[in-house]
Amino acid sequence: MEIPVYSVPSLLDLCVDVIIEQLHRRIHASHGVGFQFGTNDKLSLPPEVGDAMIKRLNKRNFLNEVWLTLFRPSSNNQLRRLCAHGSTISNKGFSYVANQELQEIDVSKNDRITDYAFYLFESKSKKSLRHLNLSHCSSISHFRCISGFEALRSLDASYTSVENNLLDIGNRLHHLKVINLSGNPLTDLKGLEVLAKTLECLILFDSLAVNFILGTVLKLKNLRKLDISCSPGNGFQHMRQYEYVEDELFQGLMFVDYHSYPGLPQLAQYVTGEQDEHQIVLALKLYKNRAQYVDNALRRLFEIARYSNLSNNDEALEAVCQCMLTYPEDYSIQSAGSASIYHFTKEPASKTQSVTLRRYGKSKVLIVNNTVSALLVAMEYHRLQPSRIQLQKNTCVSLCNFKIPAEVIFVYKRLAKVLISYMTNSMDDFVQRISLQLCNSLVCQVSGESKEFFGSLNFVEILLKIVLAKLEDGISMDEEDHGRSIHAMHVAWSAMWNVTDETPKNCEKFLQNNGLDAFLLCFQSFGSDEVLIVNMLGLLGNVAEVKSLRKYLMREDCMKMFRSLLRFRENNLEIGYNSAGILAHLASDGEDAWTVLETPREETLNEIISVSETWDITADRSINYRSLTPIIYLLCNDTMQVQYFATWALTNLTGVYSTKYCPMLWKDLIHLQNVRDQPNIPVRMREYLDITIKKCISWKEGRDSIAIHDANRLSSGSEDERQ
Repeated sequence: MEIPVYSVPSLLDLCVDVIIEQLHRRIHASHGVGFQFGTNDKLSLPPEVGDAMIKRLNKRNFLNEVWLTLFRPSSNNQLRRLCAHGSTISNKGFSYVANQELQEIDVSKNDRITDYAFYLFESKSKKSLRHLNLSHCSSISHFRCISGFEALRSLDASYTSVENNLLDIGNRLHHLKVINLSGNPLTDLKGLEVLAKTLECLILFDSLAVNFILGTVLKLKNLRKLDISCSPGNGFQHMRQYEYVEDELFQGLMFVDYHSYPGLPQLAQYVTGEQDEHQIVLALKLYKNRAQYVDNALRRLFEIARYSNLSNNDEALEAVCQCMLTYPEDYSIQSAGSASIYHFTKEPASKTQSVTLRRYGKSKVLIVNNTVSALLVAMEYHRLQPSRIQLQKNTCVSLCNFKIPAEVIFVYKRLAKVLISYMTNSMDDFVQRISLQLCNSLVCQVSGESKEFFGSLNFVEILLKIVLAKLEDGISMDEEDHGRSIHAMHVAWSAMWNVTDETPKNCEKFLQNNGLDAFLLCFQSFGSDEVLIVNMLGLLGNVAEVKSLRKYLMREDCMKMFRSLLRFRENNLEIGYNSAGILAHLASDGEDAWTVLETPREETLNEIISVSETWDITADRSINYRSLTPIIYLLCNDTMQVQYFATWALTNLTGVYSTKYCPMLWKDLIHLQNVRDQPNIPVRMREYLDITIKKCISWKEGRDSIAIHDANRLSSGSEDERQ
């Protein structure tokens, strides 16, 4: 399976798809019975297009005898590579392309093709055919039917019913370099000895035992690769592979009883097996198409990665990801692979080891994207099976090792859907909590469009249900479960705070689903939990920023709560600040919009000023604004106390975090100047405005000075080069 993010089609693929769709309509209109494509002497398909069409048709399971009539003798269309893997085309269908000078033929897994078809191919392809794949063609009975292809370089005759006579190959096909005879009941290989000077690769998986072939192998002097591995189901508990690389013998010894064949390991410079990281990674690459080997190798690699750092993380990650993508439905392989990925990507044990080098190496973006894609495909294939808890845990904890949302932004929507599915369907509390944490990270520091997408998945409603469920369960919980429940509630409110930030639609969803009642219930139960209160007030602050929704906050119970929280605790600035922000926005609509009677507007506004005068203007903040628009809105309001709160906020933010907030405020500096020039504003407020304006001007001058310095340096460097 290809990695989704890199499966971008070429222009040729797109054009071929259009051609196929147009021609498919013609076949469909005629009901396909006896239909043949017409010919045109003035038009023809070049071989590049013909090859691409047949390959694409085969991949989409469209390929049949009708399509092959495009290349019959009376047409000018050309074909060089016939890809008919898994098709049901008969000899008659293949006769339509027998006039083509084919270079490659793949008719594997076709039980209708017989020896006769290859005699047809031989008429034109005798000297052109280089590669032939007739694997799993059960109706092929002997090798004589292919012995006429004198230019053949590669032959795959695995799992066929060919007779045990290899002389038909050796005596006629003098140029053969690769032969795959896997799964055939062979008793000896002496017929291949005539290929001693040409044969480079011989694959005999599940064919015969090692002691039958050693004599012949020693005579194949040019052999680079020999695979005589066997599946455990066939009674062979070993895997052997030998390959000559630069005159050195390469040997695979995976799941081997080394004592059975003493001396063989000493022949090899490179070894695949299960003894160390290098052997296992090489085995994953070579045996990627053998599921049982992949599963065992991944589990062994996990054991190594679990207790020690790998010497080549890039290579191991690539091998694991490719194996996972090859078997997306295999739960065992996905579990072992995702467990290994977690250890590959976690923080290093050694303080001197670089996380960046350990995780990413040569190509950070490519490796990160490939790894995230492999994890996501595993999650997508198994998300509807809530009992597969270990895979859910592995994938989630592995994702926690990445920078979210930055490193998963290319699969943002797909990942959001899977995580929300985990939150609602998983049978494991840990998976639900970690999925919630990942969703919270996903909705932080992203655009309003991304937040709205989460809202369209009923994210706000799900979070409120989690909050209410934790409130109901809290009474019967033990201390440990109670702690986990409180943490989940913290994260749920934090996620609602993030997903509603400058996103009115999600704020409205919060109100529509009785969010205010949930807020009051949580405050009654956990009124001393400062982290929880900050998160809840942050969310309500987002609601208060939406003019059309402010009227829903005008409730006596809520207003009393907001005012009481102004002076909640002197050492917790965020609670008082968030409460003041909510009240300032509610007051910004004027006296007529202030509909509560038991919380007088003027008293509340004056209390905002008196409380803010006790705050430390140089205090560090835990709040993180993506935009200063809500504060600028308050600054431009007609109510002095509302302006005062906004002034304090801007002075604090630009003073403590000047490099972040001065650039954001620069374009709105005129508003600060206008307010500063107003008569009768408090002296402290004018001082704050002066400090903020000077801070922004100083930042601008510093930035311009750096830019001029860099420009001069570049100019000086250019002059030196010219000299």
